[in-house]
Amino acid sequence: MPRQQTLRGTLDWSYDLLSEPEKRLFCQLSAFAGGWTLEAAEAVVVCVEGETVLDLLGTLVGKSLVVVEVAQDGSVRYTLLEPVRQYAREKLEESEEAEVVLRRHALFFLTLAERAEPELKGAGQEEWLVLLEEEHDNFRAALSWALEQGEAELALRLGAALGEFWHMHGHLSEGRRWLEGALAKGDAASVARVKALAKASWIAWEQTDLERATALGEEGLKLASKLGDEEGAATTLLNLGVAVMVRGELERATSLIEDGLPLFRESGDKWGLARSLLCLGLVAMFREDYERAKALTEEGLAISRESGDVWCSNMALNQMALMALLREDFGRTEALGKESLELSRRSGMVHHIAFALHTAAALAGSRGQPVRSARLWGAAEALREAIGTAFSPMEQRVYEPYMAAARDQVEDAAWEAAWSEGRAMDTDEAIEYALSEEEGTPSTPPAPRQRVDDESALLTRREEEVAALVARGLTNRLIASEISLSEHTVANHVARILRKLGLDSRSQLTAWVLEQRTLP
Repeated sequence: MPRQQTLRGTLDWSYDLLSEPEKRLFCQLSAFAGGWTLEAAEAVVVCVEGETVLDLLGTLVGKSLVVVEVAQDGSVRYTLLEPVRQYAREKLEESEEAEVVLRRHALFFLTLAERAEPELKGAGQEEWLVLLEEEHDNFRAALSWALEQGEAELALRLGAALGEFWHMHGHLSEGRRWLEGALAKGDAASVARVKALAKASWIAWEQTDLERATALGEEGLKLASKLGDEEGAATTLLNLGVAVMVRGELERATSLIEDGLPLFRESGDKWGLARSLLCLGLVAMFREDYERAKALTEEGLAISRESGDVWCSNMALNQMALMALLREDFGRTEALGKESLELSRRSGMVHHIAFALHTAAALAGSRGQPVRSARLWGAAEALREAIGTAFSPMEQRVYEPYMAAARDQVEDAAWEAAWSEGRAMDTDEAIEYALSEEEGTPSTPPAPRQRVDDESALLTRREEEVAALVARGLTNRLIASEISLSEHTVANHVARILRKLGLDSRSQLTAWVLEQRTLP
């Protein structure tokens, strides 16, 4: 198209004005997706003789080819606008350095992911989740390269290290897709494969694909036993136990989870120990043994707080809120639910937000607020769909009576209208509504628009706004600053937009936005 030809001509002109070291660095920087730090650039680019990376970056910034972002904490991040990055990538692939640079990129981000993995289990959890979200596009690029090159072990190690991040931040469908892809590339026995099987199994049961979750778990347990991998065996026993629990096999679930407890205790793995205790608490709750459930959950919460594990602390709060609801202690249900929502919002843990919204919906119905209940059910459903999970059979058994009771209190048309209003809320709006005291109408939800070539894919006005900013080449951090949202909420918007439109990348979304602007 004419405007694309004009852009290409401008980039050719700018590129020709660069010195040879500047050209070389410019091309190598295209290995990064979504931006990079100086540390990453110095580790990834092939050394440019006689020049420092920092000095060359400065010249590229001065020539408007590289964008520099300074965060409130003073940290500096660089990025290439997407059309510029695509141009630089073409130049890199024409050179002899492409394979070396892309391998260095993949290894740098593998090291980062493996450094982050143990940190996600303790006091640094929230800070590392933010960092991993910021580098998510680079991890995607590294995984794509590893799978394309047949680097099965590298892909398994990277997927295994990122598995908990994908789970905690609600990237379930994407995370499972990467893990399954890595597992399919090779079948060599390794600890990385055990970890990848365990992470894929956990995500599969979260998505209620219980048959696949069980198969992955059983394969992982067999391989862990073969390798003498006690950590892998303990994690796999926990995952298998939860998978059979949500199928309603409570005796078997108890046996599997309890088999893993000594392994976690002996290794001093407080993360695994706390999660196991909380899952045993769920089993007890489903058995209506509330005293045992309370004791196990409180023990799990104490261990989680001691280790600084926000994820498990939040899980415990949600379980305690649900137990209080089942015992009709509505005041405690509300207090625990609000504490969980505040903690979830701060940490960006969307699973727990969805859980707390379900509890708030059930509470509203129990208090004779059916319209409020319907809105909260709708908001929770939309969030579950966004992260790629659904009600398990056990959750349906718990929540359906509350939903049915609330629905009986209001006409069908009013219920459906309120449900739709809830579905149209974004995550922040849903949290604010759940934390509010009133049943009244929330802020007017954005009107949906239809995609031109697929009327089933609807973008809200907020999603249109985010899509337009992506097309301008802005990172999630810049978009968040532009429209006053959290960076994690922006990431969720982008993921939801890509899923609605059936796209795989930000560059495809950019092309889609440009295409829409040219349509009559």
